[in-house]
Amino acid sequence: SQEGEAEGQVSAAYDDVLRISTDNAVESVDPAHLYSPTEIAIGKLVYQGVVAMDADGEIVAALARNWTVSEDGRTYTFHLHSGATFHNGNAVTAYDVKYSWERMLRQNSPSSYIFASVQGYDRIRSGNSTTLSGVEVLDDRTLTVTLSESDDQFLANLSLPAASVRRRAYRRASLMAHSLASAPELAKKVRQRVPVESTTWPPSSVVVESIVESAAARRARFSS
Repeated sequence: SQEGEAEGQVSAAYDDVLRISTDNAVESVDPAHLYSPTEIAIGKLVYQGVVAMDADGEIVAALARNWTVSEDGRTYTFHLHSGATFHNGNAVTAYDVKYSWERMLRQNSPSSYIFASVQGYDRIRSGNSTTLSGVEVLDDRTLTVTLSESDDQFLANLSLPAASVRRRAYRRASLMAHSLASAPELAKKVRQRVPVESTTWPPSSVVVESIVESAAARRARFSS
């Protein structure tokens, strides 16, 4: 029947859509500006960092295939997976990692404490520098992080969504995803279809290309 055909088309059209209802409005999908538990939960679904925390609370490899720590506990060397990519197929590089971390600090993210033990943290937070001197890119897949002092929580902090990796060249997404609440007129114009530079590792992972806010949720947020 025509009705059956229509239902089939609707079903097929949404095979690549995952709908999640939340109790709270989502104000940002930028990993540097995730405030509420709902936003953090979405961040965990979309983004990846160099390491992750498993269900048992253990630190495991994510975008980094492995890492080493110096004897004094102050220097970490991360080696990225050669097959890790962003949603568009571009390779994830050590330059993207450094950019993402420095961007978070420049934007005064509430999660900036993640890098408090990294050399250069105070200078970038005070506005005297735009780069973290303690983060050095050795090549496309290798970077080192030097701490001012050893920090037993450093790897655990890197597993948080705020330390996720973004693509350096994705300026448009940076603008649109920064904070939906801070630019309501822009948010209305783009109809809340926010592009995200999600990462893909392992290669068989689900790729997230955009997040769409429902019309009902959008009306509720702008009327509040």
